[in-house]
Amino acid sequence: YYYLGQIAVHDKDMSAAKSYFDKGVAANPDNGFNYVGLGTLDLKNGDAKAAKGQFDMAKSKAKKDAAILTAIARAYYNADPVGYAKEVEKFLNDAYKANKLSPAIFIMRGDMELDQDKVGDAAANYENAIYNDPTSAEAYVKYANAYIKVNPEFAINKLKELNEKVPNSALAQRELAEKYYDNEQLTMAAKQYGDYIKNPNHFKEDEERYA
Repeated sequence: YYYLGQIAVHDKDMSAAKSYFDKGVAANPDNGFNYVGLGTLDLKNGDAKAAKGQFDMAKSKAKKDAAILTAIARAYYNADPVGYAKEVEKFLNDAYKANKLSPAIFIMRGDMELDQDKVGDAAANYENAIYNDPTSAEAYVKYANAYIKVNPEFAINKLKELNEKVPNSALAQRELAEKYYDNEQLTMAAKQYGDYIKNPNHFKEDEERYA
């Protein structure tokens, strides 16, 4: 429900987002993430006080949970990275104190660097996330997306590495095919897409791209 709610937020469907987050709380009131989701909506509505209440509730459900603390930092960042800069840094620092090996922290720091076009710094953070969690597909993909225009070989090699570690991942297979295509290695892209399409978890719309 939390991730469905986040998709709805991304699509600017706040009514659907709230419905998902509420369902998440009802399904498991001890899971902190859906309170973070509700706090995200409060921030978007300009109600920082209500958001803080939801975030406090989220923290109470998971003491010193780096993933929860990072999710709160991201909620503030997405709402207003300048206006809530202090809150973003506070929660990222708290997350680091809770678990300095959490890949979520480095992924978010990488995203923040990338927003400032600091590709090298972003990639270094994604590398740290990968080092701490060698199966973090999100970190691999974001690393590749950051590097594909400045160093395609780095991007492609990183996704090859991901495919070796999680050979059944449809995401890993698809992203490698896409990067071959972006780098105009069309024969390799077609071959990789062919392998990806055989994965039962492939996206139907990608069959057209394969064709």
